[in-house]
Amino acid sequence: MLFTLVLNTLGLLASINNVNAATTDTRPKMTGVEMVEKSPAAGVYPTLRLSSTGCAAVQYSVYLYSPTKKIWENVSGGYTTSVAGNGTYTLKLTKPLHSGENSFSVWVKKSGSTPINSGGYDDFQSYRVTVNASSTSEIIPEIKSASILSTEQKAGIYPSLRVTSTGDTKVQYRVYLYSPVSKIWEDVTGGYTAPVDSASTTSLKLNKPLHEGENSFSVWVKRADRDPINKAGYDNFLSYRVSVGTSDNTEGEALLPTVKSATISATQQKVGIKPIISLTSTGSENVQYRVYLYSPTKKIWEDVSGGYTGAVSPSSTYNLQSNIALHEGENSFSIWVKRAGKVPANSAGYDNFLSYRINAGTSDNTEGEALLPTVKSATISATQQKVGIKPIISLTSTGSENVQYRVFLYSSTKKIWEDISNGYTEAVNPSSIYNLQSNIALQKGESSFSIWVKRAGKTPVNKEGYDNFLSYRINVTSESNTIPEITSVNVDSSGIKLGGYPGVTLKSSADVNVQYRIYLYSQSKGIWEDVSNGYTESVDPSTPTTVKITKPLQPGSNTFSIWVKRAGYSPIDPGGYDSYVHDISNVTVNADKTPKISEATVNSAKVNEGTIPELTVSASAGDGSNISYKAFMFSNSKGQWVSSSEYTDPIKSGEKTTISLSTPLESGTNKVLLWAKRAWISGEVYEDYKIVNIDAIRPAPLKKKIIVDPGHGGKDPGALSASGTRERDIALSVGLKLGSILQSTGYEVLYTRTQNDVVSWNSLVQSESLAYRTNFANSNGADLFVSIHCNAGGGTGTETFYSKNYVSKDQALATSIQQELVASIGLYNRGAKPGSLYVLNNTKMPASLVELAFIDTLSDEAKLKDPVFQQKAANGIANGIAKYWNR
Repeated sequence: MLFTLVLNTLGLLASINNVNAATTDTRPKMTGVEMVEKSPAAGVYPTLRLSSTGCAAVQYSVYLYSPTKKIWENVSGGYTTSVAGNGTYTLKLTKPLHSGENSFSVWVKKSGSTPINSGGYDDFQSYRVTVNASSTSEIIPEIKSASILSTEQKAGIYPSLRVTSTGDTKVQYRVYLYSPVSKIWEDVTGGYTAPVDSASTTSLKLNKPLHEGENSFSVWVKRADRDPINKAGYDNFLSYRVSVGTSDNTEGEALLPTVKSATISATQQKVGIKPIISLTSTGSENVQYRVYLYSPTKKIWEDVSGGYTGAVSPSSTYNLQSNIALHEGENSFSIWVKRAGKVPANSAGYDNFLSYRINAGTSDNTEGEALLPTVKSATISATQQKVGIKPIISLTSTGSENVQYRVFLYSSTKKIWEDISNGYTEAVNPSSIYNLQSNIALQKGESSFSIWVKRAGKTPVNKEGYDNFLSYRINVTSESNTIPEITSVNVDSSGIKLGGYPGVTLKSSADVNVQYRIYLYSQSKGIWEDVSNGYTESVDPSTPTTVKITKPLQPGSNTFSIWVKRAGYSPIDPGGYDSYVHDISNVTVNADKTPKISEATVNSAKVNEGTIPELTVSASAGDGSNISYKAFMFSNSKGQWVSSSEYTDPIKSGEKTTISLSTPLESGTNKVLLWAKRAWISGEVYEDYKIVNIDAIRPAPLKKKIIVDPGHGGKDPGALSASGTRERDIALSVGLKLGSILQSTGYEVLYTRTQNDVVSWNSLVQSESLAYRTNFANSNGADLFVSIHCNAGGGTGTETFYSKNYVSKDQALATSIQQELVASIGLYNRGAKPGSLYVLNNTKMPASLVELAFIDTLSDEAKLKDPVFQQKAANGIANGIAKYWNR
């Protein structure tokens, strides 16, 4: 087995000398990396043996460079748990070796500490192992071909996929088919097949039929009875697509119906109309239709036909009344059809479907929709279609008025669409070419763009946020340029002094322009601070470039981390650079004269969370000079140090003084940094520093008292369903669940009733029942009142009432509860409404009455009886109460 081991240790600072010897922070240094496996082979998940010195406890993190993705991938699951330093540690990696050179970057940091390097480590070591293609234990198979016979490329057919592959062992196949309806990849082989010969053509009978239009397959292969080398579950895969038109087979299976036409008359294409959809289809037997309308607010497809229709003739026009009204903008329908009385050929529930869209403008629009802009062209020049380039996209569109563009790029690693235009552009002429610069660089492979356009300054007609959009794709294959390296660093010696702002002059080697970025390590704060205001402008690498730092030098060692990257390209390193170097400038001070902090204590009376802390401090200067102090506090919520006081007026050496910080204490431990310098020294500098930890005390919260009022009860059943479901039972069940949630989160809960049959009032007299509930709430000094009911009257959905007499008291609570309840249970939102109800008009505290759903509507009743639905309802009301208190 032929392999090559290359070790390259890059020296990083083993420790950073602190001007205050008592606070020296020793950091670990990598001393060795080796692979446990003596004969490394492609496909093996290797184990590394790691060693370091300098710290008793450390954490390791390992990256492996992917030559296909051109990125560094973490292969250790982030930093390990704390392990013993000053010894060896073996680590099993999460990705396999690939053929050729495998480059590792092994990081180490002091356990539980923030890394001193802004890249995210204290020290690192590069390690490489080369695996020749011939040294693999066996050849990784690749799919050679995949095809479906043309006679089987018909909608409704369960086809056979014929596959062959390369390799020197038996293989197994697995096939996925993308469902455009459920938006997921579906396994159509029932897992991996039995082992077969890789060179022979294998016919795989799929367990799902083809659908009309493009059918996208992902065909997986792996060595038989071996673990796949890719964690996704395959050794290799092939994408295969076949386009299936309307079936014309007359032998049986091709007689599946297809939707031939779908129309809504122009007079009905208005917001708020429940339109009639006229449908026809092909087929030799009666059919049934089912129609969905996409809700852009709920992000779901809603059934607007109440399930499948009755059986109808396919060739006759069938008029289907939608049960949901049109919304403003684009309305997208999915129209399903199947043979009447038969099981659908597609497991999603249809034989075929048709997508249909209309654009419903505002109901008073008399000019129609013809003037909406559309994207006419989108191009990226071939010279910019390279890995690492942030390309310029040239756009034009149609339309009679100025437009704005917004562009998204799909990230295949994050699985999300990323905005690369920072929102909509300024208004531009649609017919003129507009050049838009992407803020994200291209990666290797297919790049998919979604280009949105809308009329300038107007609300988009589509609820998603556009008037129209265009999909645009390019395939990026060209490699990026050589990686730059810094060849010269010169810090201006005249600026190397306490409080100095020296210029840093740089040169580098590269075949394109470069950009520099400089960090300075703050010993007192324990962080790297950007002292170049981000990356510089693009510069010639061979011409000396001077960068003036933006923060002053401090006493002792001042360590610079100087980064370089190709101009206009994304950095290749996950830390944010192409390469970097360190440079140290030492600022010498006379330790006999500088001040030493002798005391920094916290006023214990001011340590509650949210209070402004006070420090009593003192220091003595060797030369007797007056001393000035400045404080910083680390904000846990912001994740950064913030200035918490200006420099104090001069204080006599050795005298105590009290400093009131300007930053209130946050929950948990608050880290305060105190600087001291002789008062005559200018600039934002220190000569000594000290860190003080303040553990903030959270005051015991005052419990809010909430009345939970399950409606009706006793001999009053409330509303009844046809099957006998009683409102009082549902209201009590949800009310007790709500009370339990509220108590668990710290509220005091009182119930107007906890049983169905025994209540504290004459349940036959409604006025007595209502008076008891309001008197109970008022006499107990409650902070909030929530009454729970079920609706009746033949509707559907959820609504919450507040007093129309006391809108300012009640509306905010009802609105919060309604919003969170609908989000939790997913029923139709009937809104938060004013009402003249006794329990709302006669309670002194904010009060709401919730109508969960309609007990006399079959679909709502089924949900009301479901314990899972009841729990979701209780959760939603509790979330609404929390939102109300936190508003």
